[in-house]
Amino acid sequence: MAEPRRATPLEVAIRRATQGRVPTEVAVWSLYVATVFVLTPMTESGAPAPEGVQPLVLHREGKPFLAAFTHPDRVHPQFGEGRAVASLPGSVLLGAGAPEVGVVVNPATDIGFELPAEGLMAFRAVVQGPPPEEEGAAG
Repeated sequence: MAEPRRATPLEVAIRRATQGRVPTEVAVWSLYVATVFVLTPMTESGAPAPEGVQPLVLHREGKPFLAAFTHPDRVHPQFGEGRAVASLPGSVLLGAGAPEVGVVVNPATDIGFELPAEGLMAFRAVVQGPPPEEEGAAG
């Protein structure tokens, strides 16, 4: 029997945030710096489709969420059929998507969280920071 896999740093951050041991922002920043896994259409050979990564979009209460996973073994079978697993930087995932789309990490598992669109937009504003001042402007 194989040994259980160690939790990823992102899973540790999510668990601690959901337990209230660290602020939720810790989980979001951990997602930003992590490599995540998404489900995308696949070719007949089982490889990701050449059109590029098109993450699975789930709907909760009528709102769209990009689905991401902390590890391929966190993909619930109901989501994986007909899709390939592709990895990408969390920063790319959090920077993608329309303003009305949130992110859900590890849907249908015991360790995950949702970042609604409003929270994702606020996070993007923090990451992008204020626009640079124009050259020659007094400071």
